[in-house]
Parts: sequence; structure tokens; C-alpha cells
Amino acid sequence: MYYWHDANNWYASGFKSGRVQEYKVPAKKGEKIKKALYVLDGIRASELFEFTIEAE
Repeated sequence: MYYWHDANNWYASGFKSGRVQEYKVPAKKGEKIKKALYVLDGIRASELFEFTIEAE
């Protein structure tokens, strides 16, 4: 399974699963959103991958 979270809010119940996710890009120049992804194969979890999406 693929698990997506807000990078700074791991305790939120609104995580998403699935290989592909769509997010709304920040509207104003310089605004950012941070996301995190990990993969669970039923036994082990991958390393956490965090990334930032920034409006230009």
C-alpha cells in the first residue's frame, strides 16, 4: 500500500492511499505544501519520502 500524509501532521486521520494522488497547488507565489509518502508491503515499511510543492 502507498500512504500519503501531510508532512507536518502525521496524526491527522486524513491520510490517503494509492499509487497516484492529486493535490491542489498553492495559489500564491511562494506558498508551499509539504507531503510525505511511504510504502508498506504488509511486513515492512519503506523509508519516508518527504517533498515540497511550491507555487512559482
